[in-house]
Amino acid sequence: MAFLQNHNNDLFIFIGNKVCIFDTENDWNLKFSTTLELPSDIPYTNESTIMHYKNIPSTVLCCNISKNGDKMCLATANKVAYIFSKDDSGNFIKYPKRPHLFVLKASTVISFSNSEEHLLIGDRHGTLTRYGLTDKSIEEEKKAKKISVFGEPNELGGEGLVGHISMILDFDINENDTFIFTGDRDEKIKVCHYPESYEIEQMLLGHKGYISSVISLPNNKLLSGSSDGWVYLWDVKSGKIVDSLNFDGKIIRRVKLIEKNDNDFTFIVTFEEENFFIVVKYLNNKWNVSDSIKANNGFENDFFFDIVFTSKYITVNKSGFYEIDPTNYEITNINERFKSFVDMEEVLKILETLTDPLPALHICKDVDSTNIDEYMKRKEDRISKKVKVATE
Repeated sequence: MAFLQNHNNDLFIFIGNKVCIFDTENDWNLKFSTTLELPSDIPYTNESTIMHYKNIPSTVLCCNISKNGDKMCLATANKVAYIFSKDDSGNFIKYPKRPHLFVLKASTVISFSNSEEHLLIGDRHGTLTRYGLTDKSIEEEKKAKKISVFGEPNELGGEGLVGHISMILDFDINENDTFIFTGDRDEKIKVCHYPESYEIEQMLLGHKGYISSVISLPNNKLLSGSSDGWVYLWDVKSGKIVDSLNFDGKIIRRVKLIEKNDNDFTFIVTFEEENFFIVVKYLNNKWNVSDSIKANNGFENDFFFDIVFTSKYITVNKSGFYEIDPTNYEITNINERFKSFVDMEEVLKILETLTDPLPALHICKDVDSTNIDEYMKRKEDRISKKVKVATE
């Protein structure tokens, strides 16, 4: 996969095992570049397990930046999470207190708490785990029980917060770090108190497909997007849908917030296997929906991975990077801006080979099957065996 993030003038690019940051307002100056490598302190002694780690590439599966832009985090296919932070000169370096950590399961979504005291990671196993980032929170984490949220032995660290019976695809925390929202493959959004996540506030039920996006909004509101083609605006306290928007059954890949205030907000919607996006403004309790906007030049077999909005829309695709004017939607290929950077030349080549690690076909449920019952039985058996081994 390929991902974009932005903060002020900084454009963060995560592709394959490469991370680059460009200053979009200063001649696209390269501010940071690194190639991810497997850390040497693999927390296992079994030779076959070590070889398994070494044989899996450090391909980015998910990433994020802190709200003030001074930290970034990313998780890779070989089950490592990397953390970077700005030094006193404003340059990104490996985070001194915790440059990386190992996780039990492949990650699906990663982010910081608003206070930046913790890193939170959701995974394909259905767990949301919290990791300390400050001296105090790291010490508190060491005192936590070394088990996952499902009771499985976990010697890799972290504090289990939330558990789902299917993979967690997105989560968000409200602005004052009191509620956490998790969306899963099985159509559910769970609202838990944070950090006392054992206390469930609401289960938001209404979507008929997997939850691809959850976004916390002011005044106890939540925005969600789903593979059922619906965007819902929820009142968290009542658990009710207060407004909705349908995209004719198109599978929503991601909802990305551009701006928000107390009552109004603007967001981008992208779709599975579509090379366009739509911009939606929610203003005075009404949806204002743009026409479809091209994300690339429409070459055959192109694939639209991700998008951000700076002063213009910037997209990343198999064919490279494009800039789209927000007024007339004129589209420009900007690959030439990167050609003078060796790492970015490699990135452009990597893009041509990338695939989606979680395509919609693999996430959508078979509604006519008994897969949930079968899955739960397998999970219970697996947990019982691990607990038995740990206690012997």
